[in-house]
Amino acid sequence: MIAYKKITLAFALAILALTVSATKIEKGIKLLNEKQYTKAKDILEDILADYPAHPAALYGMARYFAAEDNPAFNYEKGYEFIIKAQQTARDANSAMKKEMGSVQIGETEIVALKEQIEKSAYAIALRTGTLSAIEQYLNSFHETHLRAEVLQKRNALAFADAEKENTSAAFDQFLKKYPDAAEAKTAKDNYDLKFYQENTNDKQPDSYLEFSKKHPKSPYAKEAKEKFDRLIYDKCLLDNTLEAFEEFIRTRADNMYLTEAKSKYEKMLYETRTKGKTIEEFQLFINQYPTSPYIAQAEEQIYLLAIKGEKTSLTYSNFIQSYPTNRYVKDAWQMIEQMEINYSDTSTITLFLNKYKNYPNVSKLQKIMLQYQKVLYPVKAKNGKWGFMDETGKLLIAAGYEKAQNFYNGLAMVQKDGKFGYVNKGNTVVIPITYDNAYDFKGDYARVRANKMWGILNRKGEVVIPVIYDDISDFNAEGLAKVKKGGKWGLVDRNNRQIVEPTYDQILDFVEGLCLVRKDDTWLYIDKYGVKVYCAE
Repeated sequence: MIAYKKITLAFALAILALTVSATKIEKGIKLLNEKQYTKAKDILEDILADYPAHPAALYGMARYFAAEDNPAFNYEKGYEFIIKAQQTARDANSAMKKEMGSVQIGETEIVALKEQIEKSAYAIALRTGTLSAIEQYLNSFHETHLRAEVLQKRNALAFADAEKENTSAAFDQFLKKYPDAAEAKTAKDNYDLKFYQENTNDKQPDSYLEFSKKHPKSPYAKEAKEKFDRLIYDKCLLDNTLEAFEEFIRTRADNMYLTEAKSKYEKMLYETRTKGKTIEEFQLFINQYPTSPYIAQAEEQIYLLAIKGEKTSLTYSNFIQSYPTNRYVKDAWQMIEQMEINYSDTSTITLFLNKYKNYPNVSKLQKIMLQYQKVLYPVKAKNGKWGFMDETGKLLIAAGYEKAQNFYNGLAMVQKDGKFGYVNKGNTVVIPITYDNAYDFKGDYARVRANKMWGILNRKGEVVIPVIYDDISDFNAEGLAKVKKGGKWGLVDRNNRQIVEPTYDQILDFVEGLCLVRKDDTWLYIDKYGVKVYCAE
């Protein structure tokens, strides 16, 4: 019975205490609303002295410090109280919640005040505009609902500071402190660049090489190696001596300019060793440097010097005997063939083979001799191309020409790729297939056209009459050809001597040694020397 009375008394005292505190909180909140901050503070602190976890009193103290017109204004202290108010409100019993309701303070109002304090404090930090102000805000308002926005601002300010300092150390510090910042990638790029620049600031080859070796994962490692290579190679170029290039090639096997250096070295070596331009120098170069890329050029120079002057069969034969391994021996043999072989007369081939026992392509000439004993006919194959067959119908020259004519004196006119030339019965091109038009040989001569002009070739492909005339005829029995220039006709002989200048409007054929010609309306006779012998009017 006594115990029951004690419990009842304690409960009654608690109810009385809550009633008293409720009266006080109402008064305290009212004083806050009336901006009587000091009196309100005294009442709220009195409540908290008895009830440290009183949500409404804590809320009131938060409002007290958050009031900007209060001389004791302090957002950080206000924030401490509102955080405690929020924590205690969650655990408040029904009686406390009822008391809170009497002054219209609930979790919604607490959250609203908390966010108001956070926003206002952040606005002040923004006005300050420094990284330290933002970081201080984050430290003081650690549970702010603006955290994501504030972090973003902090990172931006920190990055701006790093950019202002613009050193690898500044960017490295930023990356370590703010690895998740949106600016982290840019900071990493800037760090890599500044680190590279700071370590190669003297622009010396050794600095670039050391950087590329010590920092192989740097995005600038490749550039550093390339700059090292370039600087070392530039020094070699500046020296520009065989010794400098030899040293570079020997010691810089991994240099990106090694191939170019070798090329310049080979060229310099060739030019230095053959500066006298003599056959002896070129041959010595070939013997000493058999793998040089300039061997072909040296052999060509030997060939040109050896045949300099009068070009006879003996000239080419001496070249072949003196330089049997030279790549131009083949060309020399071709020139001798052209000079001594008449493909329309197989006896010249026999004489040639008897004279030159060391001729390397006997089988080719023997084949031509056998071919010449046969009659060949132009024939169009199924592929639309022309070739040549024998009397049995066997195709002896493959069908690869657009046009083909009969053989005359061992040569046939053919067309390939729109151009004309002449081949023998061995299908060897005797006269290059380079002319715009051509006619069959008449005896030892044929008319050809190039660049809209006409001339005459002999069977060796030599130009007998220059290709400079608007029109031309074959040589007649007197050994003269009619030529047209500027709309007028004249006569030339086989030695390209001008017998009659192009002054006539018309020249007819020779009959019994005389030729009838017309100039304007006048007709007259001339002889084969161009002498006027009779006027027809």
